[in-house]
Amino acid sequence: MIPNINIPDIADKFSSLAERVVAAFEESDKDHASTASEPSLLVDAMTRLLDVFRQMEPKDLHPPAESPNNPLSGRDIHVLGDYGLGLLGELSAWAGRLQLAREAEQLEALTFPLACWIARQGAELSNLTSVVNSAAALANSISQPAELERLYALLGEIVEAVSPQISEDPDKTSASRPWRILLINRAILATRSLQPRLMHEAFQVLVEQLPEEAPQFFREGMEQMAAIDYPPKIRAVMQQYYDTWCTPRTLH
Repeated sequence: MIPNINIPDIADKFSSLAERVVAAFEESDKDHASTASEPSLLVDAMTRLLDVFRQMEPKDLHPPAESPNNPLSGRDIHVLGDYGLGLLGELSAWAGRLQLAREAEQLEALTFPLACWIARQGAELSNLTSVVNSAAALANSISQPAELERLYALLGEIVEAVSPQISEDPDKTSASRPWRILLINRAILATRSLQPRLMHEAFQVLVEQLPEEAPQFFREGMEQMAAIDYPPKIRAVMQQYYDTWCTPRTLH
């Protein structure tokens, strides 16, 4: 299910999850080999941050970055937002250590709507790892093309908000870098949505931002076209990009 992109909903879900993690920590032997803050400290910090964001909750979905409802600058929200995403990641890790697998998953899942909310404030995103993980898990949980299209639109908001320090990083040595995974997953999502327009859009961003990844992506895409009964219009788009990026060129 696509999450709501608003702070009250995020805060309500966070509160119930946080209570369970703190209770489990208090009931444990507390002999955890970690330098991380205790769950209660993380929860207090996140609760205060969500209270700040709640006061900024806009009347409409896409306000200016510095409207009367939003007195903080985009830079302020960027810093606070990345801090909040980090807090959710730390508390999710605690839930994992306390054998609360479901709570760990659900806490990480909250990073996705929070990242979308941050993006809608006109702020940048640079803390992407948990966001990309939660978006991938969400994509794997839905199959209806309409829902996939909605998720694709939200991923587009995140792509647009990613800090240039991340998207323009020349170091492309790590296959696990979040920016790479985000763009590839978005292209896969566009294909699964069965919308040629979205495929063209996502594929064009992919070849512009990750040209070194494009041939392998389209080769694997054609393999999927053969393995799964995709409609002809979808096969045609994949074939077009495959022919452009994977077919050897000869000189005459």
